[in-house]
Amino acid sequence: DLLSITDPDSEIVIKLANEFAEVHARMHAFEDIQVELYKQKEFFVSLLPNMEVLPTDLRDALRIAIEEMPAGDRVCHGDYHPLNVIWSTTGINAVIDWEFLGFKPEIYDVAMMIGCLGMEKPQSLTGDLVYEFVKRLKESGLVAEKSWSFLFEFVLALRFAWLSDWLKRSDPEMIDLEAVYIQLLLDNR
Repeated sequence: DLLSITDPDSEIVIKLANEFAEVHARMHAFEDIQVELYKQKEFFVSLLPNMEVLPTDLRDALRIAIEEMPAGDRVCHGDYHPLNVIWSTTGINAVIDWEFLGFKPEIYDVAMMIGCLGMEKPQSLTGDLVYEFVKRLKESGLVAEKSWSFLFEFVLALRFAWLSDWLKRSDPEMIDLEAVYIQLLLDNR
């Protein structure tokens, strides 16, 4: 189980973090795509009416995060998280579930990966896999410093997208869990 890997000296943690970063870098290399791709910011704006069920402070924080996010100019997977990565002890074998492929801000897939790791296991937000993933990406220079300054807002906005999905499905358990997670993120910014 990927989320149970906690040994800071574990070679597999460093290997997987490096491979997650490498796959992310390869996706950004695509520049000449001639089809209309999914536009994330437009999607987030379309979700704003769903926020009326949320507490005012949470709704306001999400609205601000969406308004401040830059438009996308990089090809990103769009749903890049551990459950969409087929991996083994030898590394990443494949990345699946590409229907949200599109032009997004370069920090988008990073935020998705980190947010989903934290949703599954909140302590992983400060764990070795997230640390090594971010470290590798920062060392690579793939993500601009300005984009790193939006990481929290993107994690938050993506959690809102998940919350919107739970609201559409009328899944009270996941709605509550997501709202608690979003509040945890806001409280520990």
